[in-house]
Amino acid sequence: GIPVSKYDKLKTALLTKRIRLNDEYKQLAQHQIELCEQRAEVQRFLRSITDPHIKRIITYRCIDQLSWSEVASKMGGGNTEDGVKQAFWRFCKGKVL
Repeated sequence: GIPVSKYDKLKTALLTKRIRLNDEYKQLAQHQIELCEQRAEVQRFLRSITDPHIKRIITYRCIDQLSWSEVASKMGGGNTEDGVKQAFWRFCKGKVL
């Protein structure tokens, strides 16, 4: 066969890598779009909650990813871990999340 120069090998490797990076960039951009759509959906859901107490519990637990103990502490006012957990699950019962 025809000998392939080192330059040609490097050029081919670079083009292959560039194509792969371009594909990965497209996938990343698609994921970013999906995340923005999900964020908007979560924000709509949170706006639909009329009870400020429940809204704070859901925000602390699901958005801020606090433990139940931390949620109770941030809620203050004598809220307990079990109390905020029960309020959360009572609210969620029957809802599709």
